Amino acid sequence: MKIIGLTGQSGAGKGTVAKILAENGIPHIDCDKIYHSMLKADGECTKALIERFGKEILSEDGSVNRKKLAEKVFLCEDKEKNLADLNAITHSTVLKKCRELISEYKDQGKIAAAVDAPTLFESGFDKECDIILSVIAPIEIRLIRIMKRDGLSREQALARFSAQKSEEFFIENSDYVIRNEHDEKELKNAVLKFIGEKLS
Repeated sequence: MKIIGLTGQSGAGKGTVAKILAENGIPHIDCDKIYHSMLKADGECTKALIERFGKEILSEDGSVNRKKLAEKVFLCEDKEKNLADLNAITHSTVLKKCRELISEYKDQGKIAAAVDAPTLFESGFDKECDIILSVIAPIEIRLIRIMKRDGLSREQALARFSAQKSEEFFIENSDYVIRNEHDEKELKNAVLKFIGEKLS
């Protein structure tokens, strides 16, 4: 079974690519969903994040408020250290769950599984992948998407982008790149082309 490392820029359309892959028999492991499930009240990950970033990151129910956490991480001068600390706390737990799911899909006889990991390279998981597939898109398109999706201001979206890797990085470090700047039909055709070229 081939492990596809699905990564790219915020707002580029990784989620839609993952959906198209799943529709074509390639299961999708969403690291962001795994991460979100770790942020519940009283979880070990939540406790570690409170210790590092303070109780201001919590929602009323005691779970981690991702928007508040993102503000703590990105909207300050020391965002690089903050991001490194955040990743150190969360990566090991997320990747452990990823490996468990990959093993299950392998036992089911799947030809491939896509691991949707925004921090694929930072976590070192790229070394466990057979194919790195990156999704990129022009910044203005990504800004519109992420502001609408996450309810962010333009300033907040740009702050998040500034902490991420450049388009050039993804192009240079991927086995396959999909540029998503048109409609979903064109994106679907691009994904089907990828499946035909890399998984057939």
